[in-house]
Amino acid sequence: MALVHDHIGRVIHCTATDWGGTVIGVLGPLWQIVFGVPATSESDAWRAVHGAHDIRERLATGGVPVSAAISVNTGKALVRQQGTLSGAPISVTGAVIDQALGRLTALPAGELSICETTARITEAGDLPGTETAPFVGRERDLTMLRQWWWQVRRLGQPHLATVLASAGMGKTRLIREFERRLSEDSPGLRFLVGRAGPRYSAQSGLTALRDVVRAHCGIDAADDDGTVERKLAAAVAELPGRVDWVLNHLRGLIFDGSDTSEDAVSAWSRFLEEMAVGRPTLLVIEDLQHADDAVLDTVDMLAKYTSQVPLLTVVTARPELLDRRPGWGGGKLHASTTVLQPLEDVEVRQLAAGLGGMTEAEIDDCVVAKADGNPLFAIELATTFADDASRHPLPRSVRGIVGSQIDLLPAAVKSVLLDAAVLGDIVCDTAIAAMGEISLHEAEGGLRYLERQEFLTRTGSTVEGRPEYRFRGGVIRDVANERLVTSVLMEKHRRAAEWLSRLRESSTAHGDEPVRRTP
Repeated sequence: MALVHDHIGRVIHCTATDWGGTVIGVLGPLWQIVFGVPATSESDAWRAVHGAHDIRERLATGGVPVSAAISVNTGKALVRQQGTLSGAPISVTGAVIDQALGRLTALPAGELSICETTARITEAGDLPGTETAPFVGRERDLTMLRQWWWQVRRLGQPHLATVLASAGMGKTRLIREFERRLSEDSPGLRFLVGRAGPRYSAQSGLTALRDVVRAHCGIDAADDDGTVERKLAAAVAELPGRVDWVLNHLRGLIFDGSDTSEDAVSAWSRFLEEMAVGRPTLLVIEDLQHADDAVLDTVDMLAKYTSQVPLLTVVTARPELLDRRPGWGGGKLHASTTVLQPLEDVEVRQLAAGLGGMTEAEIDDCVVAKADGNPLFAIELATTFADDASRHPLPRSVRGIVGSQIDLLPAAVKSVLLDAAVLGDIVCDTAIAAMGEISLHEAEGGLRYLERQEFLTRTGSTVEGRPEYRFRGGVIRDVANERLVTSVLMEKHRRAAEWLSRLRESSTAHGDEPVRRTP
């Protein structure tokens, strides 16, 4: 019996890790796995569902078949980490845990239960509503991509184009529109897309490469192993020289991701270069910030060492890519970068109006005022308003994206942001220092970091000449406040009130104008 329990434990731990989950508790036959701890992500629910399916399948088909009942639930929880070091024990409490246990007790062995909230999130897809929304405010960026494509075709040389933007700013929508228009203008275009998955395990960092090979070979998810082998072998057979070497490494990459060596990445690069010879090829890799270092090296070199190959490589990434690779794309003749800017208010109105169901006043109050120029936020806000015009709830997808960005901040900077959210729309370093009981230097550094990461924007200076900052959007402040439990929020409000009282007393004593703040 102990051997069976050990086998179950290994399967659950390994599979949970592969999907970015954390096992936080084991009580007899009950295993508790959480996603989004310690940092949330908009893909938490999606990964939890896929991880649950994977665990059930691996247990049922392993050397010691086990039929397991699994319940997946999404909701708010109180998370405590016992210590500040990475890997310190984590405890999670809240109604979502009780709901999961309640559903689990009613499940027969072998069944998987997914709560309504989780199902709604995962069924919505990655960018709900964006494919049918009007293409607004990105014509300049699209024109740049098209110019790079025609340059590749005319010169027969590779080019690396990087599209940087925060979550929801329209990177995928831009690429889809680019693909659609090129397919109309360029007969015979080869178009390949891969998406880099978050690096939870060695295999996950290479998902983009696997996607590209499968797309070129015409491998479908429903193909059995024999069909996959035949399609892969047929595609590789067209390459000159070292066919067996390339095939062996690509086989390990395609089937189970077991080959994560540098040779596997080199085989992929060789496969791609030979494939692009003589036929214009557009390679797109999305979410490159998640890719393995070896993948980043290979993509970065495609435009540097690949010559006389009509290959346009377009990568999309969040700004975190530059934290890992500050010199990304630099120092190369055939490389360019564009950054997607927030939409103008008039463009947000146009986007929301194209979805229908709202008056101009409703668009201004419920979409323009909250979206902060983010196309996905605008779409989600407009859609949510159409579903529930009375409450104007903040869409879960928007909350998830902003919450993920907040959780990824360094701990000290995140604390500054939470204090700023309590203080009000406009904050300064003296207020943050008083609220957080930190030095003025630490407060100033935190605010500048938040400005660089586009959480805040500089608005001017206080009477004393200290810089003032404003939240870039009301959504950021709302989500930041949601990160605080009630007791902590009340304590922060108390400190804010004390600081404001001291400031007013000081202003009155010096005969200055009364200070106005909105904590």
